[in-house]
Amino acid sequence: MSLNEHFFDDDGVHDEDDCDVCIERTCSVSSSCRCGNCCERLILESSLRDAEREPRIANECSPLRGIDDEPVGHLLNDRSNDMACHFFDREHRLCTIYETRPLMCRVFNCDAERRSGDLADLLSYQPDSTETPSGDE
Repeated sequence: MSLNEHFFDDDGVHDEDDCDVCIERTCSVSSSCRCGNCCERLILESSLRDAEREPRIANECSPLRGIDDEPVGHLLNDRSNDMACHFFDREHRLCTIYETRPLMCRVFNCDAERRSGDLADLLSYQPDSTETPSGDE
């Protein structure tokens, strides 16, 4: 699928709410916040379309697979970057692929989330010392 190709389901129906091209065109935001908390503390996934736009995603990040074991995207969180996004430069607090960042980053409105308090609640969560991260048991 090309970056500009709209998504149609198996019945040939185009649902704008399920089409990355439509979502990107109508929901992309420019947030003034540059705190990087979302890059450091949220679970970050990209689509296969995102990996077409930025090939480093497919080359450097862990693949995500669907129920049928088909690839559906990539996990951007990286153990070697303290579970922050693989592409987040923690020293300079900048995205190293900003121009080609995934759709979820293009539509995330940190300014609005911070105003509503939702982001503060999410980012203030701290696991207690008895919790074991999944997969590390």
